[in-house]
Amino acid sequence: MSKLKRAFIYLIILAIPSTGLLYTIPRSIERELPAVEYRLGRPEEMTSYQLRIEGVIQRRLFDHKRFRGTIWLNDRALTDLDFLLRESGELLMARDPESGQRDQFGAIYVDESMSRVTIAVLEPVRMFGIESSEKFWNQETGKMISAPADSRKDALRLSNEIMEDILEKPLE
Repeated sequence: MSKLKRAFIYLIILAIPSTGLLYTIPRSIERELPAVEYRLGRPEEMTSYQLRIEGVIQRRLFDHKRFRGTIWLNDRALTDLDFLLRESGELLMARDPESGQRDQFGAIYVDESMSRVTIAVLEPVRMFGIESSEKFWNQETGKMISAPADSRKDALRLSNEIMEDILEKPLE
């Protein structure tokens, strides 16, 4: 085998793992989006604020991208986040700053670049005056956070677009 052919084979052998390594290097993300927090079934309930994303997105060879970092909802920080960017959503576990414990915050639905975000916020249910320790979300009266959105109408449209594959019917 000639030296040129051997060099070409070595180059290919080195190029494949190098390309895979470069592909999976984490990339920083810092993004601030206008957000709307609203309750389904109650058009009068709406709050606008900024949603800030800080962290890294890592591409994976045979799986979805992974996000690690913090999402700020106004002054509230959801820290120590680690989830896959899937169309079907991912449970959002955040560290409580007071207790230091990880707790369920909601289900997050994002596009691959995290430029469109919807969070279905999990809340404890009150029955017979007692608050449950488990958290739930309801498609009729659940709390949502969507970004980028400037109005409840924009937020609902965004949520319905991102979550359309899993919703039984559009959110209202």
